[in-house]
Amino acid sequence: MDKQYTEQVLKEFVERDRMLRENSVKSDYDKFCETTCRAIETILAENEELKSKYDRALSDLVKAEKEKNELKEENKKNMKFINEIQSQKADILMYRNVILVSSVKEKIEKISNDLETMKVDGMYGRFKEYGGKLSFDKRFSYKYGMHDVLQELLEKRK
Repeated sequence: MDKQYTEQVLKEFVERDRMLRENSVKSDYDKFCETTCRAIETILAENEELKSKYDRALSDLVKAEKEKNELKEENKKNMKFINEIQSQKADILMYRNVILVSSVKEKIEKISNDLETMKVDGMYGRFKEYGGKLSFDKRFSYKYGMHDVLQELLEKRK
């Protein structure tokens, strides 16, 4: 039987029983019937209370599910944002490394050109612009050492 139908039948039973007895409780049977009616009313009231609790719980569950879905969406957005930031960070690091490598390569190229110029100057004895032969030798050694160190640094990066 349907619960709603059962409840309606029980309510009608209580009403008719009391109407037939004219709300009197003179005999033991009347007392039994009144006790039965009160038990039925108590059960019906508890049933209404349980329905109300169930409806509230169901409503809370629906709200919680909605909130859960909203949090999932927010989490997806946050994860997307984090991934974008990490991607940008990786791009920046890569760009930074490219800049550093290209800067080192440019410096090596400049030092190589300076060394070639100094070699030619050294072959023709042009030491005056360097402050003499001793100063020329120091500068040449220094630049040659820098060239080797930068070249080694560049090779280690690869």
